[in-house]
Amino acid sequence: MLAWPMIRELMAIRDQLDSCLDDSTYLAGNPQPAEGVFSPSADVYEDHDNIIIVMEVPGIEADTVELELDGKRLRIVGKTLLEGPVDDKGRFLRLERSGGGFSRDIELPEVLVGDEPTGTLERGILVVHLPKKSSNEHHRIRREDS
Repeated sequence: MLAWPMIRELMAIRDQLDSCLDDSTYLAGNPQPAEGVFSPSADVYEDHDNIIIVMEVPGIEADTVELELDGKRLRIVGKTLLEGPVDDKGRFLRLERSGGGFSRDIELPEVLVGDEPTGTLERGILVVHLPKKSSNEHHRIRREDS
């Protein structure tokens, strides 16, 4: 049986650890944004003719996103910038948004190389349409900017 003082000590340690993990977006001793930790969420679904990828990329400009299809792998690469204090006059008090470069590889259920693979980016949502056709060729995807 644990004594009460030991339980209180363990609870205090747990609270300190929770506090450290809650603030994990800060660099130790310097509350600046942690770069390169952004990993956007993606959904993949299909209809009769296409595999469709929908990815949340808030704050991303269309010219900073690259899409590349290689066999059964779609690679999406981009970069987002965090806006906030940029000099000694300001500092973050809380930082929950992620920023920096990201790269996502999405394995597809079949080899896809249609006539017109396309991608659109509108209001922070990237939608990629990949026509279903068998091929092992390597293609760059044309982006239609809104």
